[in-house]
Order: sequence, then C-alpha cells, then structure tokens
Amino acid sequence: MDEIGCLRDDLALELLRRDPREIDAQLSLFIVAANSLRHYSSLRPFPSSIMSNKNSSGDYDIYSLRQLIDQIPVVKSLPNVIHNPEIISDDVACLLHWILLEHPTGLKLSIVDEEEEINKVLRLAGHEIVESLRPTHIFKVFTNKSARLESQYNGKLNGDIYGYHGSKLQNFYSILSNGLQQHRNEVSLFGQGIYLSTDLNVVQYFSGSSTNWNKSILGAQSNCVLLCECYDHPDVKMSSSDPSRGFIEGSEGGRVPDKYIVVRSNDLIINKYLFVYSRGNSKFQITRPNKSDGFLTWIFSHKVALLFISYALILFAIGFSKTNAVYRYLRRWGIIN
Repeated sequence: MDEIGCLRDDLALELLRRDPREIDAQLSLFIVAANSLRHYSSLRPFPSSIMSNKNSSGDYDIYSLRQLIDQIPVVKSLPNVIHNPEIISDDVACLLHWILLEHPTGLKLSIVDEEEEINKVLRLAGHEIVESLRPTHIFKVFTNKSARLESQYNGKLNGDIYGYHGSKLQNFYSILSNGLQQHRNEVSLFGQGIYLSTDLNVVQYFSGSSTNWNKSILGAQSNCVLLCECYDHPDVKMSSSDPSRGFIEGSEGGRVPDKYIVVRSNDLIINKYLFVYSRGNSKFQITRPNKSDGFLTWIFSHKVALLFISYALILFAIGFSKTNAVYRYLRRWGIIN
C-alpha cells in the first residue's frame, strides 16, 4: 500500500475511535485561526505540509491553505469519504492527518460528558457556577508540554490552584497548542504575567462570541474559556495573607485583587479544560445515543472493539462450519446430501 493509502487508513481509525465532537472542535479551532485576519499570530504552529509553499513576499501561503480548508466536509461524513480521492484529495488528507494525528505539539481534545465528571470540573476553581455560565461542551486538553510539566512537578509542590482565562475564539488554537505565554499578554495592570480569574463571570468579558467554522456541529457562534491549573509557587501571584504573594514589582494597580491570579512563569501553568459555549443551531447536528440508555451508550463507546470482535466471530463461524461434526449434523437433518 502506498504512503497516502496508509495515511487515509490511519485517519479512518482515528475517526472511528474518537467522538465526532472532539474531531469537530479540533478542526474548528484550527480553521477559525486560519480564517482570521490575524492568522500570522493565531495560526501557530502552521501546518508543515503547507510550509514549503511560500508566496513572493516570503509569508506562508495562507490562501492555498484556505482553499484546502474549504474542501473539508462536515465531520459526520468523514469516515465514509476519507478513502474517496474524488471527495478528499491527497492534499486535504495530508492536512487532516497533520491536524489530528501528527500535530507537532501533540494537541488532542477529549470530551467530558459524564455528569459526575462535569460537576467535578466545574468545582475545581472553587466558585459556584450559575446555570447561565455552564458551558455547552467541556474538553480535556492534552499536549506534549502539559504531559512534561505534570511529570516534572508531580509531588514536588504543595497543592494546585485553578483559574479561568478568556480570549477571542481565533486565539485558542495557538493557546491550546503552545500554552499561555506571558510575553503575549496585553494586560499588565498588576504587573507582567499571565492573567487568570477564579470567577468564571469575570473572564466572559474577554471571551466574546465569534463565528465558528461554517460546517461545525458545535454551533454557528461560539466562545471559549480555558480552565488552567497553576502550581503553588511564589511566582504565582494572588491575594493572600502573605504580603509578598500579592505584589508584583512595577504594578500600576497595587496588589493583585481577590479572584485574580497572575502567573509569572510559563512553566507554572497547564491548560487543563476547554469550555465551549455554543450559540445558534448548526445544520450539521449529530444524533447521539440517549444517555439514559446504557446499552446503546456502551455500544457507541466501543464500536471499534465490537467491529474486531464481530470479524473474529465471522472467521470462527466459517472455520467451524467446515468441520466433520458439522457436516454429519447437517446430513442427519437432511439439510445437505
């Protein structure tokens, strides 16, 4: 099998293995960043398969990339057409493979949809969340950097601190891929650093609703908020009984106020969960099994395993049907001569 055929097979397995909402969210964030007027800063990293195509000014060829993006079909149809080169060209297949399987930061989103786990996540920052601020979807964020930091600090610091960060939708592809960067922060009232709040309502101001990918199943309009984990360290500044803990040299606004956190090092903060707020109906909705029906939910969650089990049973049945005992039984009942 040629390389592109193997690539399509890898994509087909990934599409079967993962929840369509995870695939959709990851594609949507990439596409929103690519279609942004500020793509030069929001589309980081840029797909390596396109980077060799530069225009005369030396910039990455964003226009060719957008043409490929326009050819990506709705997520629910991808498993059925991924092997069809008339619908998914080789270039589009390479782009999808880069986004979903060979992303340089290892970015992956995993849906959180069990009610108990959702409630646990919503309590992490320590403040009660009103129903109007409850997200439509919650995704757990995985990257190579977050795995490295979790391994580095595991058991070495006392306690963890959680806070929310809001930004425009177009920025979240870069934020999730690279982590929050203090040098890219435009707010510095209480000193330089990454700004978080323990109050979800506060960060909504910085997270306005924007137009989503026009083929997304998550809604026509979306905005996002990031729930971050910070390590309890002197460079994580916050309101505290310790005077030095709440003050940053060069602060114009005095001490860090209650409900705010300012993180002074990129390596003291991890992106943990992405909250997505969807508005407007999508014409590409996916019908999901009813959560009250445990059997259907189990089947949906284990469809790949069931596929392999079914295949093994068919092979076993074919082999068993050719044994002498089966032939004698069929002759006895006159089914065969």
